[in-house]
Amino acid sequence: MEISIVEGQYLRRLAVRYRLNYLSVEEQKVLSEWLMADPANQGCFERYLQKEEEKQWACVPEALIKCLASKDSF
Repeated sequence: MEISIVEGQYLRRLAVRYRLNYLSVEEQKVLSEWLMADPANQGCFERYLQKEEEKQWACVPEALIKCLASKDSF
């Protein structure tokens, strides 16, 4: 799945909000389900938290992006 510039912005903000413990309950639930679904997802998320390139997010599920895109807290 390709990540658009807008989606990349949401994902970057998610990583910042995650580090600051500012995720909403809905974001936490979707992220938790995604991380537990496949061990590779944890590594993907950790790499992004270390500010590696957004192409690492090729594995991000559409549900998480939709969840983030629906927020106006960004």
